Amino acid sequence: MRKNSILSIFLFFAFSISAYAQQITGSVTDEDGIPLPGASVVVEGTSNGVTTNFDGNYSIETSQGDVLIFRFVGYQSQSIIVESSSAINVQLIPNNALSEVVVTALGISREKKSLGYSVSEVSGESINDVKDDNIANSLIGKVAGLQITQSGGIGSGSRITIRGNNSLGGNTQALIVVDGVPINSSGINSGSNDDGGATFRSSISGGGLSDINSDDVESISVLKGPTAAALYGSRAGNGVILVTTKKGTNSDKLGVTINTNISVDSPMFLPDYQNEYGHGTLGAAPTDITQLTRSSWGAKLDGQGRLYYNGGIANYNAQENNVSDFFRNAIKSISSISLDKASEAGSIRFSYTNNSTESVLENSDLNSHNFNLRGVANLSDKLSVDSKATYFTQEVNNRTFGG
Repeated sequence: MRKNSILSIFLFFAFSISAYAQQITGSVTDEDGIPLPGASVVVEGTSNGVTTNFDGNYSIETSQGDVLIFRFVGYQSQSIIVESSSAINVQLIPNNALSEVVVTALGISREKKSLGYSVSEVSGESINDVKDDNIANSLIGKVAGLQITQSGGIGSGSRITIRGNNSLGGNTQALIVVDGVPINSSGINSGSNDDGGATFRSSISGGGLSDINSDDVESISVLKGPTAAALYGSRAGNGVILVTTKKGTNSDKLGVTINTNISVDSPMFLPDYQNEYGHGTLGAAPTDITQLTRSSWGAKLDGQGRLYYNGGIANYNAQENNVSDFFRNAIKSISSISLDKASEAGSIRFSYTNNSTESVLENSDLNSHNFNLRGVANLSDKLSVDSKATYFTQEVNNRTFGG
């Protein structure tokens, strides 16, 4: 009797195991039915796993209710619950995140990995982290090989080169293209860029990228070298800064976006000045007014009355803050509002931006207004009309000069 009981229990467990354990076979292919050799098939939560062979086939022992995870590099993973069927065939979908799409020229989008030249892309969100009245300055440090020389003053343009200068006397600046249209990037009254003067002239006014509202920028692509810029001809031999602006987004409701960015500029550091000795020569205070214009090697400052620059008498004291007091904390305020709407028939977007920027120098400031209207009409599956109108006005008081 005891032997029969043990045999019954053994047969019961054997029957249970055989009822639940099963061998699963199948294949793993891509969406076109091409086998994926080396794809992993793992039972979730365990170390039980196999890989597919050269023909994309696999075989794994599992149980009903287990979850099989199918993975392959460049494809989205897939989970399937094991049921009564002994065959599971899986088609994996490519992971689009690995196929980065960039705008190359004339609104043409290409997969970045398919290009035969170097392209770097900066998103609109990246250049709006800390806004500048010139969006070219927001690209500093974001693209390898991109060199931007700032003139230093508000409302001023910037000189943009890619991979350095390639000419001693010619134009070496990158071509600026906005929504497929090349624009002039040389500052007004800065002279021709052909002589290299735009780098060193004392005043470089705005133009090119400085006239574009950063909140209207969808992305900026930097095409490096003549091969990348072939569609724009010889003018783009030094590379291209390709700006793509925003369109209306498809939504059931009218989209409204309001942005405000406020920052404060101040001099980071100033030269160290000695405040122990005053004007004069050979360790003595000046006794003649003619010595004041050329002498700065006088006696120790003692606070006594000495000859001053205006011919009068003043205390012989150090003016420790006379340089720092020359500058101020400059407030920069950039605010924008945009309205957009889109549907299958097309899209429309309107934006307005006000830029109020102060210089660290007193009585020098900038105030600008930027209006943009862009509309896209989809006439058919293969034909669309994209139109854009921009009104930009800028007032700069006491533009600063560089030495």
